[in-house]
Amino acid sequence: MHLRSALRRTTIYQFHNRNPQDRTITVEHPLSTGWKLVAPAKPEEQTRTTYRFDVRLKANASAALEVTEESEGVESWQLSDQSRKSLDYFASLKEAKPAVQEVFKKLIDFREKVDAAQKSLAEEQAAIKEIVDDQDRIRKNIERVPKESDAFKRYLKKFDEQETEIEKRQARVKELKAEIAKQEKALADFAASAKAE
Repeated sequence: MHLRSALRRTTIYQFHNRNPQDRTITVEHPLSTGWKLVAPAKPEEQTRTTYRFDVRLKANASAALEVTEESEGVESWQLSDQSRKSLDYFASLKEAKPAVQEVFKKLIDFREKVDAAQKSLAEEQAAIKEIVDDQDRIRKNIERVPKESDAFKRYLKKFDEQETEIEKRQARVKELKAEIAKQEKALADFAASAKAE
């Protein structure tokens, strides 16, 4: 996405002529790189470093000169890398045309699918870690209790059940990683091909 923006700045010069006769004052306004003169449309003279404007002042009168300049900028973003919050912001800009807002709504849908899959993956990985941590405790308990005791059999059974649970969750992690890759590709493909102004 390319966002074109313009910064505008205005400098106001104010004068008061206390003389009983009309006067002309020459104002030298600094010329800044990257800024374009907007108003007045044209200076009386331009050097390498300044614009020169003539201001006519009537006797015992005040006048003002407004010098307005504009600087254009272009910012670029990779839409497929943007967070849901950023996409919401761009979609809600009142300056965005309906076609642009529609593209952002679709991008938000894709981003939600990626985020949901990533959240599920994080939950599965957290559950696996919790089971593995519990297995460390069970291993220590197995080492301490006699092999003929009911506690030993219970620990062994629970350990075996947890191994089965880990295998199921690892298979789910693999599925979720594939789903994330698929959704990220769909998001990237749409972002690369979407066009709206």
